[in-house]
Amino acid sequence: MIEEIAYENVKIGQSEKNLELLAGEEVMHLLEDATYLTEWDSLYHSCHWATVFQSPDFVTTWYRLYQHAYQPILIREYTKGVLSGLLTLALPLHRLNGRTFIVGAGHYEADYHTWLASDSNGNSFISSALKVLMRKFPTTDLMLRHLPPNTPTDWAKSEPRWQSSCILYPLTRPLVVMSDFTVSRRDRKRVSRMNQIGEFIHLTDEAAFRDALDQLAIYYDFRQGAMYNKNPFRTDPVNKEFLLALFRRKLLHVTVLKAGEEMVASVAAVISKNKANLGGINFHSPLFASYSPGYVHFLMLSQQFVHEGISSFDLTPGGDPYKDRLATQHDQVHILVTTNSRLYFFKRQFRKLLYQRMTEMGIRTMSVELSLKRHLYLVKERGLAQEIVRGLRKLWANDQDKIYHATLELKKFSCDFSINKNSLSNLLDYQMQGSMCTRWEFLENAMRRLEQGAQCFTISDRGTLLYCAWYTTPATDTATEAAIAAGREAIYLQDVYVHPFGVAQLKEFLAAVISAITPNLSSAQVYLSVPDQDKLLSKAMKRAGLQKTREPLP
Repeated sequence: MIEEIAYENVKIGQSEKNLELLAGEEVMHLLEDATYLTEWDSLYHSCHWATVFQSPDFVTTWYRLYQHAYQPILIREYTKGVLSGLLTLALPLHRLNGRTFIVGAGHYEADYHTWLASDSNGNSFISSALKVLMRKFPTTDLMLRHLPPNTPTDWAKSEPRWQSSCILYPLTRPLVVMSDFTVSRRDRKRVSRMNQIGEFIHLTDEAAFRDALDQLAIYYDFRQGAMYNKNPFRTDPVNKEFLLALFRRKLLHVTVLKAGEEMVASVAAVISKNKANLGGINFHSPLFASYSPGYVHFLMLSQQFVHEGISSFDLTPGGDPYKDRLATQHDQVHILVTTNSRLYFFKRQFRKLLYQRMTEMGIRTMSVELSLKRHLYLVKERGLAQEIVRGLRKLWANDQDKIYHATLELKKFSCDFSINKNSLSNLLDYQMQGSMCTRWEFLENAMRRLEQGAQCFTISDRGTLLYCAWYTTPATDTATEAAIAAGREAIYLQDVYVHPFGVAQLKEFLAAVISAITPNLSSAQVYLSVPDQDKLLSKAMKRAGLQKTREPLP
C-alpha cells in the first residue's frame, strides 16, 4: 500500500494552522492511536453538519475491512495543537467502469461524505485541504456524494481557484421529522391489515441478526438486481461482516417484518446523534406486494423511532415516490466534484445545467440515468447489431411468444428431481447461458411476475440456475374440474428457461413441476411459452423433444 505524507503550515492572522495529508499505512497506524480517536470523536460531535458516516466508529470500521479495495487518505488540520479539521477519503485500488474518483470514506456504504470542522473554519479548512489533495493527486478527480445540509459551500462559490474547478450539484432530500410524523386513517388500515398476517420485530441481539443476515442478503440482492442490476452482497463478500461490525458498535438499527417464517420487509438504518439514516438494507418481498409491505414497514419503523426518541429519519436523495409520500419536509444536499481538468470541468458543468433543466421540466434525472445505463448494458451483453434488430422487430412485428407442446405420462418419470418454489436464491443464480435474456431482464421479469402472484419453479446446482418455469393459477371452470377428476389436464407454463446442461432432462423437470402444481395426475398436456426472439431457447426446446404449436396460451 502506498504511503504518503504531506504537510502544509498556514498562518492566518495570529492563528497557526498545521495541515497534514496521510495515505496508506500511515492512516492505518493512526487508527490505532486512542488519543487521536478521542480528538476525532470530539470534533465529530461538535460539528453540526456531520453525519454518522463521518464518525470514527463508522470510518475506522470501513477503512479496516475495505483496505484490500481502497487506499485510505486522511487530511487533518491542527490549530494551536487542537484538531480543528478532518477529511477522510479513499482511492479505489482497482479501476472500475469509467472514470476513477477519490471518494469519501465509506464510498457506496456511506450516504453522506463531508468534512469535520468548527463553524469558524468550515470553509477555510476544506479549501486548504483540497489544494493539498489536488497537488498530491493531480490526475485524479474528487467526488463527494452527498454533502449533507448545512455543509459550508461558500468557498466553492467565492474563491476563483474553485470557481473553475469545482462543481456543486443540488439534490432534494426527503426527511421524516418525528415531531411532525402522523399516520393517516388510510395508512392505519394498511398497518392493521399487515398486522393480521405479520409481526414487526426489532433485532437487538447480534446472534439473531447474524442468523437472519443470509436471508436478508438474498432478498436485498434480488430487489437491487431487478431494479438496478446490482448485487451488493454477492459481489462484495465483506458486506455482511461490515454490517455485523456496525451492529456491534450500536450504529445499526435493524427491523424486520415477518409473516410466519417468511421475510416480508426489512430496513437496516444507520443511527447516531439521535438521527436515523436509511442505509445498509432496505427491501420488501415481491411475494407480499398486494400488502404494500415496503411502505407499511416504513410506517411501522417511523412509529418505532418516535417511541425511541429519534428526532429525524433521513430517507436519502433519489427521487423515489414512496420517499416523498413518507417525508414531512424536504431540504437540499449536494454532490461535489473537483477536477484539475478544464475539459472535464466543462463537461460536468454542462451536465449540471442539463440536469437542472430536466428537473424544472419534472423529469427524474436518476430515472434517465438508469434508463441510459440499462440500454448500454443491453448493447454490451447482446451486441449493438442484435439490439438494433430486436428494436426494429418490436416496431413492426407482433412479438408474440412461441408455444411448445408435449404430452407427459407422469408415472414414467422418476421422482429424483427436487424443485424449489419461489426461491429468490435460485433466481439470483441465473446466468446468460442458453438464452438471449440478460440477467438484468431476467430478474426484472421475475420480480414483476412474483408481484403479480405468479409461482416460480426452479432447480439450481452449485450456483447455476438450470431450470425455471412460471405458472399462473387459471380460473377454474367445470371442464377443468372434470379433466382433473379424470387424471388429465392441460398445464400452461410461461417463460420457461433451461440451461444448456439441463436440456436432456427438461421433460423430467416439467413432470416434477406438474406434480407440484397438481398432484396425483397420471398424464398431462404441457404447453410452454418461449420469447419469440430467443433463438437459443427455441433450439433447446426442439432438442428436448418438444413440438411447436400454434395454440396460444390462455
